[in-house]
Amino acid sequence: MAAAERKGLGMVFNFNAPSFHAKLDRRFVEMIVNNVVSNSIKYTEKGRITVTCGHVANQISLEVTDTGVGMSKEFQSKMFDPSSRKVRVTIAFLKGLDLG
Repeated sequence: MAAAERKGLGMVFNFNAPSFHAKLDRRFVEMIVNNVVSNSIKYTEKGRITVTCGHVANQISLEVTDTGVGMSKEFQSKMFDPSSRKVRVTIAFLKGLDLG
């Protein structure tokens, strides 16, 4: 990614599964991956970002790790809480795209 290169960050991509086919909404998955990786780039000043994709049984996993500042324990405890304002805004956005 160009933004990572501009900041001098290393990017590592790991695909820990043989080739497989999945039925999914490509635009939605691209939006999620782009958002997560972009945030990783935004909050990482030096080091690298690793994106790992895997496949086990009927599930696909995506893991993004970086050497950035991380998330506070408070945010981590609320990030999947649907009553959180940030989560409500995201759900409203996805519904507007017919994805929620």
